[in-house]
Amino acid sequence: MFAPRRLKIGLSACFQHADPSRSLFTGKTLQYVEQSIAHWIMSAGAMVVMVPCPTGETARGDVTLAHYADWLDGVVMHGGADVWPGS
Repeated sequence: MFAPRRLKIGLSACFQHADPSRSLFTGKTLQYVEQSIAHWIMSAGAMVVMVPCPTGETARGDVTLAHYADWLDGVVMHGGADVWPGS
Protein backbone atom coordinates (compact mmCIF):
# COMPACT_ATOMS: atom_id res chain seq x y z
CA MET A 1 0.00 0.00 0.00
CA PHE A 2 1.33 3.44 -0.95
CA ALA A 3 1.54 6.01 1.82
CA PRO A 4 1.58 9.63 0.65
CA ARG A 5 4.70 11.60 1.47
CA ARG A 6 4.12 13.88 4.45
CA LEU A 7 5.37 17.43 4.43
CA LYS A 8 8.33 18.09 6.72
CA ILE A 9 7.75 21.41 8.47
CA GLY A 10 10.49 22.99 10.55
CA LEU A 11 9.49 24.74 13.75
CA SER A 12 11.93 27.28 15.11
CA ALA A 13 13.21 26.58 18.59
CA CYS A 14 12.18 28.64 21.60
CA PHE A 15 14.96 29.49 24.04
CA GLN A 16 15.22 29.47 27.77
CA HIS A 17 18.61 30.98 28.47
CA ALA A 18 20.97 29.62 31.11
CA ASP A 19 19.74 30.27 34.64
CA PRO A 20 21.95 29.29 37.57
CA SER A 21 18.93 29.33 39.91
CA ARG A 22 16.90 26.82 37.85
CA SER A 23 16.72 23.44 39.61
CA LEU A 24 16.75 21.37 36.39
CA PHE A 25 19.33 21.87 33.65
CA THR A 26 21.10 24.40 35.86
CA GLY A 27 23.25 26.77 33.82
CA LYS A 28 22.15 25.25 30.49
CA THR A 29 20.45 27.02 27.59
CA LEU A 30 17.33 25.07 26.63
CA GLN A 31 15.82 24.91 23.15
CA TYR A 32 12.26 23.59 22.84
CA VAL A 33 8.99 23.80 20.90
CA GLU A 34 5.64 24.74 22.36
CA GLN A 35 3.39 21.66 22.23
CA SER A 36 0.18 23.28 20.95
CA ILE A 37 1.96 24.79 17.92
CA ALA A 38 3.53 21.42 17.05
CA HIS A 39 0.11 19.76 17.38
CA TRP A 40 -1.50 22.46 15.21
CA ILE A 41 0.99 21.73 12.40
CA MET A 42 0.53 17.98 12.85
CA SER A 43 -3.26 18.40 12.60
CA ALA A 44 -2.72 19.18 8.92
CA GLY A 45 -0.89 15.86 8.45
CA ALA A 46 2.64 17.29 8.43
CA MET A 47 5.63 16.03 10.37
CA VAL A 48 7.15 18.63 12.68
CA VAL A 49 10.91 18.98 13.06
CA MET A 50 12.43 21.38 15.58
CA VAL A 51 15.07 23.60 13.99
CA PRO A 52 17.61 24.27 16.73
CA CYS A 53 20.05 27.16 16.72
CA PRO A 54 23.22 25.80 15.08
CA THR A 55 25.52 28.21 16.93
CA GLY A 56 26.47 28.72 20.55
CA GLU A 57 29.04 27.74 23.15
CA THR A 58 28.44 23.99 22.75
CA ALA A 59 28.08 23.93 18.93
CA ARG A 60 29.47 20.80 17.26
CA GLY A 61 29.45 19.58 13.66
CA ASP A 62 28.85 21.45 10.45
CA VAL A 63 25.05 21.45 10.12
CA THR A 64 23.75 24.88 9.10
CA LEU A 65 20.35 26.48 8.66
CA ALA A 66 20.88 26.09 4.90
CA HIS A 67 20.88 22.30 5.37
CA TYR A 68 17.49 22.54 7.07
CA ALA A 69 16.20 24.86 4.33
CA ASP A 70 17.21 22.36 1.64
CA TRP A 71 15.63 19.41 3.47
CA LEU A 72 12.38 20.92 4.81
CA ASP A 73 9.22 21.74 2.88
CA GLY A 74 8.46 24.80 5.01
CA VAL A 75 9.21 26.61 8.26
CA VAL A 76 7.00 28.05 11.01
CA MET A 77 8.61 30.66 13.24
CA HIS A 78 7.59 30.72 16.90
CA GLY A 79 6.58 34.23 17.87
CA GLY A 80 8.56 36.13 20.45
CA ALA A 81 10.46 39.29 21.23
CA ASP A 82 13.21 38.27 18.80
CA VAL A 83 10.92 37.54 15.81
CA TRP A 84 9.73 40.50 13.76
CA PRO A 85 6.01 40.06 12.86
CA GLY A 86 6.70 41.04 9.24
CA SER A 87 9.22 38.24 8.66
